Amino acid sequence: MKIDEKELDGLLKKAERDPKKIKAEVLQLLEKNVGKKPLDLLELCNLSGLSPRNATSLYQLIVDQLPEEQQKKAQLITGTLEPLALGEREFEKIKNGYKLTIDPKYTFRVVLVSDTHLGSTYDNIEGLEEMYDRAISIGAKTVLHSGDLVHGAFKHDLFLNLRPGCNSFNGQRDYVVDHWPQRDGVATFLIAGNHDQFFRQQNDADICSEIALRRPDIVYLKDQALNEVRREGKEKGLSKEALQKILEVKKIDSGRSGALRLGPSHLSPEKRNTIHMMVHPGDGSARTLSYKPQQILANIETLLYSFENMVNPEGKRIKPHLLQIGHYHKGDLALLRGVYTFQAGTMTAADEFHENKNLMNMMGYWIVEMTTKKNGDIVALESHFQKPYVPPEKSPRRVILGR
Repeated sequence: MKIDEKELDGLLKKAERDPKKIKAEVLQLLEKNVGKKPLDLLELCNLSGLSPRNATSLYQLIVDQLPEEQQKKAQLITGTLEPLALGEREFEKIKNGYKLTIDPKYTFRVVLVSDTHLGSTYDNIEGLEEMYDRAISIGAKTVLHSGDLVHGAFKHDLFLNLRPGCNSFNGQRDYVVDHWPQRDGVATFLIAGNHDQFFRQQNDADICSEIALRRPDIVYLKDQALNEVRREGKEKGLSKEALQKILEVKKIDSGRSGALRLGPSHLSPEKRNTIHMMVHPGDGSARTLSYKPQQILANIETLLYSFENMVNPEGKRIKPHLLQIGHYHKGDLALLRGVYTFQAGTMTAADEFHENKNLMNMMGYWIVEMTTKKNGDIVALESHFQKPYVPPEKSPRRVILGR
């Protein structure tokens, strides 16, 4: 059974129902009757205005929000509906009508972006605003950023390629806090890149952490990992000394790799089981698009043991389902060793560095729709590398025509 919350909301509106109100009513029905009497599918169809198949998806979406013990007791029967209304294979006959046997598959969408280099005169705030508008339109609640959020302030850039006021730590931090797009219900998760590390190398100041402190909608995965260590340390009763040693190791980490668990927004974070890893390497581009991702996947075991949460619901340590790579300013997708591997492109225009080094600068971001099992495994994935909006006057580099 396919669960797509955005699609269901659209169907409810088409049936002249308020999605929030209907979901609240179904949740109230379940909480009132769970463990006492099954919910009748015909009653659910009449309440929601949905077909039996879509009403069943709505039921599963609401059941997922119940505590585990209540989920086990929840039942949905077909009542007077015929088995063919849903398909005979989805029914298991019992004495009181038919009880649905549901194996849910979840469809949701995310946006992958990288190398935005904010603070540079080549950055593209207008394109990022359009990207977030598109995320809202497709129901994507998660934007994943694989490093180089800011441009840094390297010597050759101090007065040439930086926006006014962006040649300092405070200047670039405040520029991102004030200008990075913000949309209700959309969270941005990020790792650091080599340009983000400029200020850390100069003054031991982590600009990604400072930005995340000031923008609740932005989550820096290194900080999240530190918070998880603190929480787990308290739960396990670790001594202050033991916890401090673990935290010291984590704090040394550059923040240029990170992992999180993806899933539909109606599931709480601990119930999301599709593992997404992001890395921002430090070497140069290769002549072929596929070479660098192949090298990273060949050494994936080294990365895996840097993260405690790389396990499936059964507790078995596994590879990530997806890998997102920043740094190279390339856009590419390959299925390598069973891992969907994205090079996330860039949202900044090519500058003199790219021209002098003869490097491709592939501007764009990924829109990814995936359908997963409850255990996180991907059963279908559709993706599109979207060229960003770029204002005509954006590039400061101009060809001067001769007389």
